[in-house]
Amino acid sequence: MLNISFILAAEYDDSMYKKIQTELIMAKDGETIYLPKGKHKIIRRLWGENLSNVTLVGQGIDETILSFESQIEGAEGIKIINSKNITLKDFTIEDSKGDLIKVEDSKNINFINLNYYPHFEYPHSWQFKQPSSKIKFDPWHSGQGIPILGCSGIVFLFSEL
Repeated sequence: MLNISFILAAEYDDSMYKKIQTELIMAKDGETIYLPKGKHKIIRRLWGENLSNVTLVGQGIDETILSFESQIEGAEGIKIINSKNITLKDFTIEDSKGDLIKVEDSKNINFINLNYYPHFEYPHSWQFKQPSSKIKFDPWHSGQGIPILGCSGIVFLFSEL
């Protein structure tokens, strides 16, 4: 199994993962992380923990695509934990092993102009289930969508679904 993972990792340039992940780890209060144009094949989960006032912004939903179709590590595409005032904006995320974006124990998270494509075929319909101080946003079920667990102040603004 290690040989297979090594071969898969060797097929992809891991520099985009390293760039984005390093910026998430090093992000200071008020920082904006810019995602470049292109379809970027990411093979490991991106994560941010204890972030404050950080924006992750692409060049547009048709211009910046984070594809996890060959993911070998992590259960989500992007995971945000114990953070506040976070904005994810202007990119497409697709084909992660599990949840596309998972947010836990965070406050004031903004999803603006994102496109998403799970690795299975379902219509892109969004449904709120009992919004409260513990919002759980679950398009279909936990696993493939964008689950929001133990969070408050969640905003979704989409131009395309």
